[in-house]
Amino acid sequence: MTFQKFHNWLLAGIFFLVFAPGLRAQTTFEAYAPVKQVIQGEYFNVSFTLLNADGSDFKPPKFTGFRIVNGPSRSVSTSIINGDRSSEMTHTYLLEAGDPGTYTIGSATIQVKGKVLRSNTLKIVVNARDQQSLEEIASDAEIFVRAIPSTTQAYPGQQVLIDYKLYSQVSVDHYSIASESEYPGFFAQPMRRFRGRTQVEQIGSKSYTTLVFRRVAVFPQVIDTLEISPIRLQVGLADAQGRNNFNPLISPRQVIALTSEPVKIAVLPLPSGTPESFCGGVGTFELRTDYDRSSLTTDDALTVNLTLIGNGDVKRLEAPAWMNNDSFEVYNPSMVDENIFENQGELLAQRTFEYQLIPRYPGKYTIQPQVAIFSPDSSSYVFLEGSKFSITVAPGSGRPRRQEVEEQAGQNTELVIRPLKTQVPLLTAETPFIQSNTYWILVGLAPFLLFIAWIIRQQRIRISNIDPVALRRSKAMKIAAQRLTVAKTYLDQGANREFFDETSKATLGFLTDRIGIPPASQKKTLIRQALESKGIDGTLIDRLLALLNQCELALFAGQADEGAKQEVYQEALEVLSSLAANTD
Repeated sequence: MTFQKFHNWLLAGIFFLVFAPGLRAQTTFEAYAPVKQVIQGEYFNVSFTLLNADGSDFKPPKFTGFRIVNGPSRSVSTSIINGDRSSEMTHTYLLEAGDPGTYTIGSATIQVKGKVLRSNTLKIVVNARDQQSLEEIASDAEIFVRAIPSTTQAYPGQQVLIDYKLYSQVSVDHYSIASESEYPGFFAQPMRRFRGRTQVEQIGSKSYTTLVFRRVAVFPQVIDTLEISPIRLQVGLADAQGRNNFNPLISPRQVIALTSEPVKIAVLPLPSGTPESFCGGVGTFELRTDYDRSSLTTDDALTVNLTLIGNGDVKRLEAPAWMNNDSFEVYNPSMVDENIFENQGELLAQRTFEYQLIPRYPGKYTIQPQVAIFSPDSSSYVFLEGSKFSITVAPGSGRPRRQEVEEQAGQNTELVIRPLKTQVPLLTAETPFIQSNTYWILVGLAPFLLFIAWIIRQQRIRISNIDPVALRRSKAMKIAAQRLTVAKTYLDQGANREFFDETSKATLGFLTDRIGIPPASQKKTLIRQALESKGIDGTLIDRLLALLNQCELALFAGQADEGAKQEVYQEALEVLSSLAANTD
């Protein structure tokens, strides 16, 4: 090796030894927003992150064009990888977009070892509250949420499904609904048994992992252009090294706020020419027929049940006038059964109407009920035909039918005077009650009955004096154990959804009864705050939240590891028992 080459290698080595540690621990101060375009009124986060230094005297910029909803929240983390130490200090603001326009968020400043560092600026475009195309939304966003209606044009009483879908190019640790959509002009029913699954979708040149995390069935009630307000989410992003989206095992890096766009649905009136047998159903329906007999007389009544099953608004279903044969008298029908249930991702309703038919004349009759509904698919009225059946009517006894009897009874106003009886039989006088054996038996039992009544009253007074909160608190673990016993039964039967649902109810119910956290406040951040205020160990809190997160993902994201169910059950027993022991 020549002297010149040796000299070059020596200088390179000295440079590496001197400057490499500085390169590994470079100090930066950066501003970050997950979106570059937002909708007027939308919430989003802006964070200012200092890497590899201890900072002080943080000063935010002016957020012209935006309203500060919350913040700043401060978080600090330190990690050591392969001997290299790195630190991170982040100040985060939750902002609400104001009037449409293009705004620049200026530089924030922070002091590090006597020097003032400035962050980069951010340019944010605020769009008016109109519908954006999916490509426009995805153009600058790594993660966003959408409300997707099954149709944007509907009729009163028609079922419209609203899917709330999360799109992400980054790993998601968890999510929670910060505020629900509002549905003015609709009857809304969330789908309880809906199970969304993660999928991969291509939007332009970008690939997104998606999850439909919520589905709501809505039924328009008025004729107008109706608007469903946005849904707002809090989403915890996982560490950047994570690869599996919606993975509960990755620790969160930051929490951001997401807001969907509003949804507009045009509600059209039903066309004219409504058939006489129209039942009020709008959608897809099935008609079932049932009757109680095939042979009767003109003195008897035939009972016919019509059952309508479909995806329209159940409140609009009325008993249709389907019998137009003058050979029968039809009494006012009545609704005898109603049921609402979920099937294959939509809401179905069932109503049964009972009809009483009295034949006027003997003979053989063939009956086939026919009911009209409105089909949104064809934008027309459609006739449903029930099962055809035959009956044989024989002559009756000649007695007038009930209606005629009631009419005749109402017209009979003649007063009949009967003669007095002239012979009255003599009766033996009865023993007075006060001298009977029954009377003296009751007198003997009276003190005993009064004593029993006094004991019952004292017991009620004692129970009424017990603090109901304290009573629920004392029974919290017993009730949770009963629920977990039911969950174990589902576990043994292989009923995954029922197992996770019962385990979740046991845990959340315990938090309500034992800790005093009401259902409306059972968000993970509030649960953590409540438990920390009671001095519960942080490790136990983390185990509890991980348990709830695993149940939530199994219920709503369809992520249920077959081998982990037994571990979830054991973890629930241990966590709740530990909480009970630490909250005596």
